Amino acid sequence: MRLALITSQTHRGDALAVDAPLIAALKARDIDVAFPAWDDDSLDWGMFAAAVVRTTWDYQHTRDRFVDVLDTIAVSTQLINPAPLIRWNTHKNYLVDLEDQGVPVIQTVVVPRASNITLDVLAATHNFHQVVIKPAVGAGGRDVIHGSVTAPSLAQQFDVMNQHEDVIVQPYLETVTSHGETSLIVCGGEVTHAVVKTPADGDFRAHERYGARYLAVAPNHNQNALARWVVTTLHPHTPILARIDLLTDRNGTLYVSEVELTEPNLYLTVVPDAAHAVAEALIKAVNTRSNP
Repeated sequence: MRLALITSQTHRGDALAVDAPLIAALKARDIDVAFPAWDDDSLDWGMFAAAVVRTTWDYQHTRDRFVDVLDTIAVSTQLINPAPLIRWNTHKNYLVDLEDQGVPVIQTVVVPRASNITLDVLAATHNFHQVVIKPAVGAGGRDVIHGSVTAPSLAQQFDVMNQHEDVIVQPYLETVTSHGETSLIVCGGEVTHAVVKTPADGDFRAHERYGARYLAVAPNHNQNALARWVVTTLHPHTPILARIDLLTDRNGTLYVSEVELTEPNLYLTVVPDAAHAVAEALIKAVNTRSNP
């Protein structure tokens, strides 16, 4: 079996480092692993038994082209995750959709590009005080900012960002700095492992690019149940790989902050033994499709 771990021409060098434990686990099971770039138009994707979207971190800059290419790839081979799911997941309006289905997501307001709304009006409408503002198509913490809605600098940054792209605005949960953000990895419908990500001192972003610390943890029953349930709400395009990010407020209430289905960091450099469960889930998914 030949399996593609999709990267990009820009991030081809990252593929080996980020997924090293997974690559080793697949090769130990006699799986031939390749690292084709999604933006290489010369490829014949039919040579692969399946293609798994992995280190395609530049998609956010050309999202429409990216999802169109994935649609094309899915014609030639099994795409993991399914192309419709990735198209939906690459714009953070998906959080509003999940909220409509009863998922306890952090309240999310999507502001279309070049909207006339100002931050103070939006804050008054939704009773926001401290907020987080993000690009609606974004990854890796790009241009994520937070602060008080009364701060003129934040309002100005909001206006500038919104001139060029859709943005989302969410209330800021200060517990992220004390409790961190817990990420549960769900493979084939089961939680395989989890990490807690604690922002660096003086920061709020739970990403290693900004100095966040990652630590393997055993998720509790409520976290496990919520992550598994969220994945079931995505039927019929059920993901093989998913990362469910959870935050807890001061009252202990769990909220979903992100559902990453496109190119989730699986944190296998933190929990390398989990690579075996991920590899088994991928192989099972391919074999199930090949032998219905």
